[in-house]
Amino acid sequence: MRADMDEKIEGMCSECKEEIKKRTCTRCGKVIEGEGKFETNENFDEEKFKALSEG
Repeated sequence: MRADMDEKIEGMCSECKEEIKKRTCTRCGKVIEGEGKFETNENFDEEKFKALSEG
């Protein structure tokens, strides 16, 4: 399936190739600017998470 996508991209003009490289919101389609920084929950208790996930 990846080969099919690569062939489609290869057949596009340079403007369209640049357009598909943009990261967009999967909900509204707006272009996501810059690198997003992930925030961590300061209250997250990793030990409790591990204990609960083990059953």
